Order: sequence, then structure tokens, then C-alpha cells
Amino acid sequence: MSADTCVVIYGLSFELNDDEIQACELRKDPRMLAARSAGLQHYWGAFGVDGERYLLFVGLLLGIFGPEHQLAAQYPSAALQTALAETSSKLKAGGFEGDPHLFIEYAVDQ
Repeated sequence: MSADTCVVIYGLSFELNDDEIQACELRKDPRMLAARSAGLQHYWGAFGVDGERYLLFVGLLLGIFGPEHQLAAQYPSAALQTALAETSSKLKAGGFEGDPHLFIEYAVDQ
């Protein structure tokens, strides 16, 4: 049994279709592979109250929060600013297009 989870990540978000979900399950999605090559992190899963949206995030994973994960985190301002700038550079160098955002997504355990 698992528990609700809140993911906090700075980077890009991609909505997944059925074929892409399968590729993520196999860890073979091209964006996952490109993220690893660029020194980035990724996280994917079902989000929303009914788990109706499958998303893949690529960037800097700031935390996975919940009863089965971490409960709190602190990020010093200067270190966070540096990490966000480095992540933006890695995204561009890795061939990812778009402006990175801070995503805070809640996944309800089904």
C-alpha cells in the first residue's frame, strides 16, 4: 500500500499518452534518457484526484513529500538560485525547449 505524495520539481512538464506511459514504465522514454545524459532528474506518475493525468517532469527534483517520503525541506536562497540557474542551462544543453517552471503536483493514492 502506498500513500499520497506531493512532488516539487523545477523544470519542464510533459503530459503522457498511453504509448509514452509504457515507455516510462520501461524507463525508455527518450526524454528520460536525454535527462540522464544532461545530468537532470526526472519523475513521472499519475496526478490529480482520480489519477487521470499522467505527467513526466524533467529538471531538478526538489523533493517528494508525504508519509512515505520526506516530510519537510529547506533550501537556502543562494544555493536554490544557483541550482535553478544550473538546471535551466542543463535543460537547454540537453535539447529541451521551453521555459522551466516550479511544479508542485499532488498525487492521490488510488
